[in-house]
Amino acid sequence: MAIGKWHLGFQPESYLPTRRGFDDWFGLPYSHDMIPPWVKTGRPLRLYRGASEVETVSDQSQLTPRYTGEAVRFLKQAAGQPFFLYLAYSMPHLPVSAPAERRGRSRAGLYGDVIETLDWSAGEILRTLREQRLDGDTMVVFTSDNGPWHKLPPRMLAGGVEPWHTGSKGLLRGAKGSTYEGGLRVPGIVRWPGVARSGQVCMDLASTLDLFPTMARAAGVALPEGRVYDGSDLAPWLRDGVAGPRGPFYYCLGNTLEAIREGPWKYRFARARAEGDPEVRAPAPELFHLDWDPAEQYNLYSRHPDIAARLAGRLKAFAAEIGAQLAG
Repeated sequence: MAIGKWHLGFQPESYLPTRRGFDDWFGLPYSHDMIPPWVKTGRPLRLYRGASEVETVSDQSQLTPRYTGEAVRFLKQAAGQPFFLYLAYSMPHLPVSAPAERRGRSRAGLYGDVIETLDWSAGEILRTLREQRLDGDTMVVFTSDNGPWHKLPPRMLAGGVEPWHTGSKGLLRGAKGSTYEGGLRVPGIVRWPGVARSGQVCMDLASTLDLFPTMARAAGVALPEGRVYDGSDLAPWLRDGVAGPRGPFYYCLGNTLEAIREGPWKYRFARARAEGDPEVRAPAPELFHLDWDPAEQYNLYSRHPDIAARLAGRLKAFAAEIGAQLAG
């Protein structure tokens, strides 16, 4: 089952989750800001069940608990059978809102209330797994799709949206829409009894691209041959704490390939724009050591030209392989 935001197409119907491998779906076909005043459209925000529109969303503050309730219902029905649940909460994407009974609890304001509602939701799902005696035989993955959405377009600063609803800048440089770490680097939490060692923390690189081969092999499914896969099985890494399986990781912004990471080294060649400055400057090479400098504050390009040249070569070769553009 899929629950929540889809945003991979809904017209024609062949794009819907139920035509893409899921038996059932309850959620929205796109972001919940796809209505006035944020988007100029006459189409109301409609929830789907399966392939059918079932109701108009009149109170977005109920989206998170509604999704959680659907997840609990599905898990109870699936007891004793193999299952896969994909749960994509609409928030904390803007605009944020929280149910009345959970407002005012966080010192971080409304955004904090939204995050604490997600924490409560995770707890409800884990509690249900325990009650259904599924928690010892279920892999649970908690992650996000991108970093905070800073430098909001003017259209988003309406309808009660405040600049601080986008989340904390924290340690990392950049945000959604950039190839600095703040745009793509997110937490990843895996609970997999009997496989993932409890309490371990790993700083090696993994990607949501790795979830497909990891889950397929955990379920005993052989991947089709004759294809190039962008992911690697994470089970040995999670089980034994060995070095992460991922090789080079490439950072794209649209059709432009802007950066490559290999181990702790990240080479970036992209058009520069200072935050809040509309002027776009010519691209300049940057080299960062992400173990020493995860905030990407210190450009080591001039100190390690050999490493930069090697990574630049790999970036150019991969751009040619996939037909991507390079900054220039």
